[in-house]
Amino acid sequence: MINLVDLTVKFDDLVALDSITLAIAEGEKVAIIGPSGAGKSTLLREIYKSLSTSATLVHQQLALVPQLKVFHNVYMGRLNQYSVIQNLRNLIKPNKKRHSEISTILASLGVAEKINSPVSQLSGGEQQRVAIARALYHGGDILLGDEPISSVDPHNSELIMTKLTSMEKTLIFSLHHVDIALQYSTRVIGMKNGTIVFDSSPELVNKQQLKDLYEPC
Repeated sequence: MINLVDLTVKFDDLVALDSITLAIAEGEKVAIIGPSGAGKSTLLREIYKSLSTSATLVHQQLALVPQLKVFHNVYMGRLNQYSVIQNLRNLIKPNKKRHSEISTILASLGVAEKINSPVSQLSGGEQQRVAIARALYHGGDILLGDEPISSVDPHNSELIMTKLTSMEKTLIFSLHHVDIALQYSTRVIGMKNGTIVFDSSPELVNKQQLKDLYEPC
């Protein structure tokens, strides 16, 4: 269970989150939507900070190493689970078992053929899928993503969301694709000006709520 009570976050005089109270149960698939500057990224970071190492966050900036191959970037999801010697060996010559594990995850996201390519040679959408693969390889019960499919084409966005929502993980994503949020989540949180405007099951979200959410104040 994730539980935030009356959370306020300020950056100097700017209120990024204003008295947020939120509970998320195990296994929920939560989409956070709203205009730019609504506080979505800040909320995700605060949720992540409140959790143990069982949670993984896919950052908007991705935090990949462009000079390294896709294999090594995904492998970094488990660096802390292996010894320094094992990690150095995998940097020079990937272990067959680790290579197979990572290849399987990449295949499920549609980028298996990129496993030996440097990240610098990938498109933005491919890089986002590598960041998701790294988070999946890390494991854990909770996966958070800050606009994790913003650069992915519609077909692969659906493939990714189908893959993720079929897993027995708690998922919390900020999304600018409202249609995808409504289709793949079990719960939609609408944010504006650092507050939660609505918190509802997707089938109960109506056009007027969305219009009000995205209209300038």
